[in-house]
Amino acid sequence: MLKSIDHIVILVNDLTAAIRDYDALGFTVVPGGEHSGGRSRNALVAFEDGTYLELVAFRDNEVPPDHHFFRSHGQEGLINYALLPTDIQADIDAARERGLGLNGPIPGGRVRPDGQQIQWQTAQATSHDLPFLCGDITPRELRVPDGFVLAHQNGATGVSALGIVVNDIETSRERYSALLGPDTVLDDIQEIEDRREVAFHVGGTLVVLAQPTGPGEARDYLESRGEGPYLLILSAKPNIRSDFNDMSRTHGVHLSLASDPLVVNSVGEEYAYIAGLSCSRCGGSYRVVRQSLSASPGKVPMDIIEVVCQKCGQSGMLHFDISRFFGR
Repeated sequence: MLKSIDHIVILVNDLTAAIRDYDALGFTVVPGGEHSGGRSRNALVAFEDGTYLELVAFRDNEVPPDHHFFRSHGQEGLINYALLPTDIQADIDAARERGLGLNGPIPGGRVRPDGQQIQWQTAQATSHDLPFLCGDITPRELRVPDGFVLAHQNGATGVSALGIVVNDIETSRERYSALLGPDTVLDDIQEIEDRREVAFHVGGTLVVLAQPTGPGEARDYLESRGEGPYLLILSAKPNIRSDFNDMSRTHGVHLSLASDPLVVNSVGEEYAYIAGLSCSRCGGSYRVVRQSLSASPGKVPMDIIEVVCQKCGQSGMLHFDISRFFGR
């Protein structure tokens, strides 16, 4: 069973510079070590929700063509993301039975700076709109940092939302259905301004597939980089308003922070709060472009509202805790 997002992969040209820049943005960055074969090194930004960012750089600044992170554009930025399986072979077999071919399991590993050997297995799709699977052989706690490194000066606590740009929304929706199985409910396709979207949850993260239908950020990204993750929103502690607009500092990542859920007593309070917000970039007002409900068993029910500035187009996600009135 695929239960959550494991990590987000960010390709960088200079790992030392990326560590410095992400540290300056308020993240606690931990050196990860060298991968098997010595072709790449990484550093990690781990979060309270169990996910992490992987900053990865390849030797001579070249991703080998046979590596699943290789892209012809060769640019820095979001390159892929991984899901965490409970049994990687069972998940591969289940996906194949549903008509989706996955390559694997493929052995992988790295050596941490302290000499600790880490091993895992991956399963990789043949299209870049899909994530890969990353299942541990050695204990996961050896691979993923823990403890004080989960605290970040900017207040980041986890992966709130991930946007995936795709060529064809129907095809990608079918692929994700085959990968994730019947326990994951994918929304119907919706027409939203300059794109078509499908949204669903993987663990605590909202994943949105977007097919551009007109000019805009998603179209530009698809044309220059091809299918794959293009937008990353991190959850953060209340009242944190970090500005990540300088993509030279994020190394090509469209990155933003969203505050932890606001507890409200009604839908009216949600919209009143949004009406009182002003854009941090231009001072404009926001309007709602999408609202979705997250009400998984055992989880706090949430309204997740996507807003866009009516003046400059800056967008983001707001999370509202609706446990005080949901289902009553």
